[in-house]
Amino acid sequence: MQEFTRRTLVQGGTALAAAGALTGPALFDFAKAWAQITPLRRIGTAEDIAAAVEFLLSEKASFISGQTLWVDGAVFTQPRWATSDATE
Repeated sequence: MQEFTRRTLVQGGTALAAAGALTGPALFDFAKAWAQITPLRRIGTAEDIAAAVEFLLSEKASFISGQTLWVDGAVFTQPRWATSDATE
């Protein structure tokens, strides 16, 4: 029997990555702006990413291979993402 190694990548989305460099009012403004364009109406947290990673490391994900799991609150699945008026 051939052995396979699972390699996993979790895409955290721009909001979570960029928010790490902000503090105070700038972080609040950033979160508010991203929440307006995110269907779930909030930015992602470290806990959101950790939950996805925990799942992918579990036996429940043992048959998942060659996929990218986007943990982005569905922001990049919106059909109007590329338009200039994405907040309506």
